[in-house]
Amino acid sequence: QGTKLLTDRVTGEARTDEEEALVWVKLPDKSMTWREFLKHGRRHLRCIKWKDMSRELFESNAGEPEDLSKPVERGETIDFFLSHSWHDDPDAKWAAVQQAVAEFRKTHSRDPTFWLDKVCIDQSNITDGLRYLPVSVMSSDKVLVLCGETYPERLWCVWELCVLMSFLSPQAAMKRMAVQALSDKAIDRLANFRIQDAHCFDPNEEKRLQTIIEGVGIEQFVEKVKLAGRLLKEKRLRHHSCGSLTEQPALM
Repeated sequence: QGTKLLTDRVTGEARTDEEEALVWVKLPDKSMTWREFLKHGRRHLRCIKWKDMSRELFESNAGEPEDLSKPVERGETIDFFLSHSWHDDPDAKWAAVQQAVAEFRKTHSRDPTFWLDKVCIDQSNITDGLRYLPVSVMSSDKVLVLCGETYPERLWCVWELCVLMSFLSPQAAMKRMAVQALSDKAIDRLANFRIQDAHCFDPNEEKRLQTIIEGVGIEQFVEKVKLAGRLLKEKRLRHHSCGSLTEQPALM
């Protein structure tokens, strides 16, 4: 039916019993333990360097050669997990990523690495790649939310937010999220999220993801997405008040 992924096993963060969060995932093998699940997910972690990123990568969700990305080495952290909708404007998303990179350079004096689905998931085994999504999310230092007009309508996008909210307390999730608000209305819609409005392009993929969501609990899923929306609105207000895109004062 499913296996628990405990927060501290992914992040290494100490947590109280009350804070201990979990997310249920449908495992590829029912005999697989959650420790084996994490080990397998980490072994297949990949990232793409900034020098290999381009605007063309955001034009469609068609898979790209895997050699654009590289395996994540032991002790290495993915700087940004890119959470975005393939239906949003590629020019706006590319400009937002460029701005995020510019601000990252100011505080880190280097270029960042990214997790981008089309180059970091094995295109010959997409189902497994998406199944291990929680490991990719929680192995990234920041979740860069490119919140465009269609973002709240894409089931995979809101699932990524649910994963983050399931593993971390609201305060920790707030620090982990970096937001590029391409549409203020979209953030407002996240705060008032309705699951019936969110879909996948592939009906079969939508059915598989809905099965996973039902394991979490639909009501719990919706509330976590709404909470993420409220946190994003709060970060947006902080951004407007401090005049910077980022939180410290790096990414918003």
